[in-house]
Amino acid sequence: MRGTVRASSRRSPLLPLGRRSRHWWDNFEIKSSASASSSSSSRRRTALAASVLVLSLIVGVAFASAQKSAVNVFGSTGEGDGELSNPRDIAVNESSDEIYVVEDSNHRISVFDADGEFVEHIGEEGTGAGQFDNPQGIAIDQDTGDLFVTDRDNRRIQRFDSDGNFVMMWGWGVDDGHSAEAQVCMVACSAGIAGSGAGQLGSGSAQLRIDVSKPDAVTDNVQVFVADPSNRRVQEFTPDDGGFDGTPADTFGVAGSNLGEFGNNQPLHVAVDADGIVYASDSNSSNRVQRYDTNTDAFRPAIDVAGISGTSSTATSGLEVDATTDSLYVSRSSSVGILEFELPADPDDPPTHSAESPHGTNVSTTAQGLGLN
Repeated sequence: MRGTVRASSRRSPLLPLGRRSRHWWDNFEIKSSASASSSSSSRRRTALAASVLVLSLIVGVAFASAQKSAVNVFGSTGEGDGELSNPRDIAVNESSDEIYVVEDSNHRISVFDADGEFVEHIGEEGTGAGQFDNPQGIAIDQDTGDLFVTDRDNRRIQRFDSDGNFVMMWGWGVDDGHSAEAQVCMVACSAGIAGSGAGQLGSGSAQLRIDVSKPDAVTDNVQVFVADPSNRRVQEFTPDDGGFDGTPADTFGVAGSNLGEFGNNQPLHVAVDADGIVYASDSNSSNRVQRYDTNTDAFRPAIDVAGISGTSSTATSGLEVDATTDSLYVSRSSSVGILEFELPADPDDPPTHSAESPHGTNVSTTAQGLGLN
């Protein structure tokens, strides 16, 4: 069964998608920046760095490197084709450069090409298969192009293929609408049931962010990590031989202020590196990023972001891992900007803060997130 898709006539076939997610906030215009070279490879790197730049009453999406400013603008506020309202998250197809924007208020995903031209919408408001009620996060399986979307007020996770077709969903009660148990649905689906059980998503209004990883080269299984701030935890979902069953393979985090504990409505952001280390924001009184090792099922020493000069009063607004440079990027606010940490070879050692950004990675930030390529 397909999710609702409204396509323009200029739609071209999608190629396999990349994994990285970028985070957005509020109404906006999209801005882009090109490097000195006008080659197609330079444009591709530029498009992959899509994110949000908040400017007073104007909220922009910037395709920019750490050293460049936004120079091109596309998109506007509204409900029509090419218009957006409360975009929360973004993912980029690393093969085609198409850009996927999760819109909270419009209850859909909008797709743009690398030049900012509108391509299509995926989904609409509702509780059925492929429909959304305030979606919040998106992550993409780099190999298959499958999209995983957190459907916050329907309390479920939805999966789409690389062409935007609905595949399946999971959450409590999504198949029959009432059972207090983890279920999977492929047709005639219902909204999920909020709660704190295994596989349930909390009832609060905080963002549900998501990231994916593929550490298992033998089975090629994708791991899906979901930040569940109302329950102060992260849930990991991994398919077995029969696919996803809605039951988490692991859950980590509880309420509190010690290592492995999260403050109120935290974590809001989650990222995972190639070694299976999960990074989760904890930005209330702690102002830190916690690290969980999925290989040993143990928390490692947290990153004390508040201990860095000028960051103590600002909250983490985005996390992203760059596997090519073994770096973690943390966006804090428009005044603080982006912090880079070099990831250690030994997970027991804390990441090292770098005052500069020596790797030349394209990075940009938003009030609610971070993007890079």
